Amino acid sequence: MIQDITREAAEQPQDPREAVASWVQKLKDVANDADDVLEEINYEVLRHKHEIQNHLKRKVLNFFSLSNPVAFRLKTEHKIKSINASLVDLASLPSVAKVFGGMLRSKNGADQWSAILQSKICDSPEAKEIIISELKLSLDNLKFPFLKQCFTYCSMFKKGSEIERDDLIQLWMAQGLLCPSSENSDLEMEDIGTEYFHILLQNSLLQDLTKDEFGVVAKCKMHALVHDFAEHVSKFESATSDSNETVGTLKIRHASHIPTLVLQSIPKKSLRGLRSLFSNSEVPSHMLPRFRGLHVLNLYNADIKELPISIGKLKQLRYLNVSRTKIEALPKSVGKLHNLQTLRMEHCRRLKVFSMEMGDLINLRHIYFGPVQKKKRANFGWYRESHVRVGQLTSLRTMPYFIVSPDGTSRGIEELAGLNHLKGELAIYDLEHARDGEEAKKSNLVGKKNIRKLSLIWGEEMRPCNNSEEDVLQGLQPHPNLEILEIRNFMGAQFPSWKPHNNLKEIRLFQCDVCEEAPMLGHLPSLMHLEFNTMCNLKRLGDEFYGYYDIDDAMKTKALFPTLKTFRIIAALNLTEWIEPPMVKEQQISVFPRLEELDLVECPQIRNFPDHFAFLRKLEMSICHELSNLTSLVEKCTSLQNLEICSCDKLRSLSLFGLTSIRKLLFSSRGGKLTSTSQHSGPELYTGVSLEELSIKCPSLENLGISRCDSLISISVHGVTSLRGLEISSCGGLISMDLESLPECYIPLEVLSLRSCRSLESISSLHGYTSLRKLTIEDCDGLKTYASIGLESCTSIRALCVHDFQQLRQYSADGLDISLIEELTIYKFPKLICISNHGLTTLRKLVLIASCVPELSIDNNTTLEELYLQDCTSIGSLCIYNCERLSHFLVDGLETLTILEELTIRNCPSLTLVPIAPCLRELVIEGCEKLSSLRSGSKHCNSLERVKISGSPNLISIPIAPCLRELVIDGCEKLSSLSSGSKHCNSLERVKISGSPNLISIPIAPRLRELVIEGCEKLSSLSSGSKHCNLLERVKISGSPNLISIPIAVCLRELVIEGCEKLSSLPSGLKHCNALERLKISGSRNLECIPISDVFPPSLGQFVIEDCAQLSSLQGRHESLEELSMVNCPKLLWSSVAEGGSCLTALRRLVIASCSGPNLGIKSISTLEEISLHDCTSLVDLEIQRCRNLISLADVDATSLQSLSSLTILDCEKLRYLPTGLHTLTRLERMRIGRNYDTCRRVYTL
Repeated sequence: MIQDITREAAEQPQDPREAVASWVQKLKDVANDADDVLEEINYEVLRHKHEIQNHLKRKVLNFFSLSNPVAFRLKTEHKIKSINASLVDLASLPSVAKVFGGMLRSKNGADQWSAILQSKICDSPEAKEIIISELKLSLDNLKFPFLKQCFTYCSMFKKGSEIERDDLIQLWMAQGLLCPSSENSDLEMEDIGTEYFHILLQNSLLQDLTKDEFGVVAKCKMHALVHDFAEHVSKFESATSDSNETVGTLKIRHASHIPTLVLQSIPKKSLRGLRSLFSNSEVPSHMLPRFRGLHVLNLYNADIKELPISIGKLKQLRYLNVSRTKIEALPKSVGKLHNLQTLRMEHCRRLKVFSMEMGDLINLRHIYFGPVQKKKRANFGWYRESHVRVGQLTSLRTMPYFIVSPDGTSRGIEELAGLNHLKGELAIYDLEHARDGEEAKKSNLVGKKNIRKLSLIWGEEMRPCNNSEEDVLQGLQPHPNLEILEIRNFMGAQFPSWKPHNNLKEIRLFQCDVCEEAPMLGHLPSLMHLEFNTMCNLKRLGDEFYGYYDIDDAMKTKALFPTLKTFRIIAALNLTEWIEPPMVKEQQISVFPRLEELDLVECPQIRNFPDHFAFLRKLEMSICHELSNLTSLVEKCTSLQNLEICSCDKLRSLSLFGLTSIRKLLFSSRGGKLTSTSQHSGPELYTGVSLEELSIKCPSLENLGISRCDSLISISVHGVTSLRGLEISSCGGLISMDLESLPECYIPLEVLSLRSCRSLESISSLHGYTSLRKLTIEDCDGLKTYASIGLESCTSIRALCVHDFQQLRQYSADGLDISLIEELTIYKFPKLICISNHGLTTLRKLVLIASCVPELSIDNNTTLEELYLQDCTSIGSLCIYNCERLSHFLVDGLETLTILEELTIRNCPSLTLVPIAPCLRELVIEGCEKLSSLRSGSKHCNSLERVKISGSPNLISIPIAPCLRELVIDGCEKLSSLSSGSKHCNSLERVKISGSPNLISIPIAPRLRELVIEGCEKLSSLSSGSKHCNLLERVKISGSPNLISIPIAVCLRELVIEGCEKLSSLPSGLKHCNALERLKISGSRNLECIPISDVFPPSLGQFVIEDCAQLSSLQGRHESLEELSMVNCPKLLWSSVAEGGSCLTALRRLVIASCSGPNLGIKSISTLEEISLHDCTSLVDLEIQRCRNLISLADVDATSLQSLSSLTILDCEKLRYLPTGLHTLTRLERMRIGRNYDTCRRVYTL
């Protein structure tokens, strides 16, 4: 029928584009309604099928329930008739459809027709079309019809956010965009989504960020311009936080981060077709039933504590995400979501209840839960206590974790038997609860061909050696397609004899403390990475490790470990030997032919190991106390590039002559990766390297580092033509260092660092070291002078590390050009640092380390770009002023600034980040235009009492501490919220916020005394603490048009309300504010009446009312009011002001004015034609301005105004008659009557 309509339309003359867009939108609305009916029919079929499977038979049917087949058929029939009627209406509009038909007539095939529908050619302005023409071309060339919708759906994510690949694909799937075609009917939806994802990557519509351990892109991002383009293309269907103004006028299908108040204001008809809702705020339970057609509900990181029971009414829901929320339970009604495909509830740390009804989710394909601390002990808490039978969820594709139940009845390992569609990663915890191998076999891991990574994890509690664990592990044999295997806390003595897994690429064994022998792994043809970590009882790597028992296969391949690239042995405290590879029939078998990295860390008893690693590139030996000779190994590793030796105390000498490939060489007594937590009864783990003499002749060596080798006396470097970095530290016995043997023609050394070598008496001259860029000589007391070093020839030095400024001056005296230094590191410095005073005219980076100065100021450094603080534990006050180029300010360990209480930064416009110390009490930041964030340490700044930030338009969040007393914010345009700590800031006394138009809420504390808010356009409410702010004395709020309520207190002295357009009444309880002295209301255009008697307290002395277009009355009595100012209130009659002024007996100043400026849009005052002031006998100052329709003041009897001393009448063009009796005013001192200070020509009598 739609084809008939377009064919008929093609024969008509063309109409404007707007009509085409409207017609297409109506056609799509009808199609969406038809889609809804089809989904309801599908759901009814699923529900009926589920009831039959569970043998549920209802004896009583409620006729008015959708579960009643009769009622369901009647309602469905009605909806189908409505859809048909809509199509007929569209067919009767050929004048609208003609252009659309003409376009389709020139296209062949449904795919091209779909491209016309999705192109949105009616919406793109020409200017934007030029900018995004390439993006549009990429989008139009996408070959699959649903790919464009997949692309535009990415606009649901916030601009700049990371997008997880699997999450995005599951969202596409929930929208029905991954339906298999006839060509790929065998593919699963997830596979189609993966293909779409990679197409978008290839077309640069998505950018890859990170890859997983399989080398596949796991996270992506959208460029800002691409995101804008996606929003533009989808603007008729999607509403985001930027489209709040028009969201109520659209029939939206997707809503992303729309405020709850805005959602509530959208008509129900506009929400009927809503398919996606992304929200990080609470969705009221009464609203959920309005979204019956919802497919996606994403509440990631939402501030919610519970999920409403009404969630069960979203029968079309396919995707639910409650990750990182504070929910404590999933309601039983979740079990009614039979269409649900994806359930995400990661990092819900308060979640305790996981209902058994979850087993009814027969279409669930992906489930994620947690929290899990991967580097420490896994913490599943609530899940360990749940009784959900996951065996019923036979459609599952993703379930990262499975925890075996201890009772064996609710969640035994046999529950995995039917989950043969699982793919990707699976970790099975608490395997100590599996009884034996037969029970383990019931898991049918061998039948799960799509699992690529498998982790088998027993509990960490100490258990005796248990043979049943060997049987269990044998029964958990995985499918041969497995690529990564991880085994933790296994207490069996032997590993299983599984059939060969030729696809295994990585094996990791952690804390298998009982095993004395390693498993047979040498025959695995694809193994690339191998790690043994904390195997305390492992004593030997011998024949069984290489796999001699399968020698036939070894002979066929002529290699053992043929593809292994990295091998790490960590914390094998009892490993004594690693034997050489075998000899078979007098022929050497190739072993480790591709090994590139070998790490032996914390193996204190190992004495020997093989030396046949021809292609080894990196070797690390740490805490191997029994190793005394590495010469044979090193000489045979002809490809070695990186050698690290740490805490090998029996190593006396090491000759590195002839190593032509080595590039990096490190010696240290510390720095090994201590990973074991077990007690070691042998010698001390960390000791010194016992080298006394080091001779190096490695022409390719680029970096040499030696640390904590106290016995080292001399260093000689020969023929090292590529040396770029030489760093020696804490070698107390080092006396001399010979560098003169380096080639004279070219010395590429760039970094020379000598630290804490107090016995060092001499180093060879640095003459000719023209490439040296960084020099550090610190705590080397034996070097008395630098004059003989030859610093004057080191013309390329740009970075210096010195002990203090005195050493800097010594460098300068010995010939070093200080003006060229760009980076300075200093350990001891004065209170005030002014870089220009030391001749550092090009300094860009300053690093301050281990200072004892309590106060530090850095001022007027026009070249400084980077500032680092390290171990400055004594600094209590830090001030940074006028560093125009300073962009990086970092602290190495915020927790070390234990006494820093004051931080002031002014006029540093390039600064982007400021670290906040935990003990900080006062923070002042002014004029830092590029500042966008405060370092995460601010989350723990519980001592912060005063915060003042101004002139930082890019700052998006500000720390709020519980003890904060004063908060001043000005000109932070992007600031949208204050940190969560604002809810507990009970000490807050003063708040002043201005120029923050995106700020939504502001904390109101019970001790608050002053509140000033200016220019916060999006502010709609103040926190609930305002009900108890009994100490509030001053409130000034201006430029907040959406604010509907104002906090007050009984001790309030001043209240100013400006530009709050939605305010329709004054705050309740104002009459009881007996200390109120001044009240000003301006720009409240919805304010109609102010009952003075009922609202104003007796203490009120000054009242100013401005720009209130609807205000018509100030009725009531107020005999103590001394000042009244009424400006631009066109509906206000003098007769309605305090009973014609008769009740204003104490009034001393009266101002009446009107304004007809074009910006206000309010007509000039027209009804104020006569003013009577008979009873205002105390009036001292009378001012009337811009009352252009005012004709006469003759009724004002000046004889009753004997206290009047000032009279001003300006810009009253029609005024003809002044007050009578002016000549009797003996106290009148000043009188101005006229226009722009000129005499008013229309005044006839005076």
